[in-house]
Amino acid sequence: MARAADLMTASVPVANPDDPVSTVLALLKRQVWEEASHVYLIDAEKRLVGQVPIETVLRAQDSDRLKDLQGRPPIEVPADADAETVALLAVERHETDVAVLNDTRVFLGAIPIGRL
Repeated sequence: MARAADLMTASVPVANPDDPVSTVLALLKRQVWEEASHVYLIDAEKRLVGQVPIETVLRAQDSDRLKDLQGRPPIEVPADADAETVALLAVERHETDVAVLNDTRVFLGAIPIGRL
């Protein structure tokens, strides 16, 4: 059976919670992302601390800080979670992606709902 780590992509936008929207908009334009429903917020140790929906980023002022725009906490799963469990969590919360973390809460990537 597939595990979360098998389904995830590391090609997702990540930023520091203190970053302004203008920095994130520039980041979003620099690359093609495999999944871009959220900007995942990570701290200096690359641990997941939140997420901001892309729609919120696009509507915000350039000077707004990401930490002030956070949406609901992301769905978090360990890298070894089975795909069925991950899919059920995503469906229950009506989320478009799921964050994958290692055992020390370091953000590894996200699983787009289409991969589940």
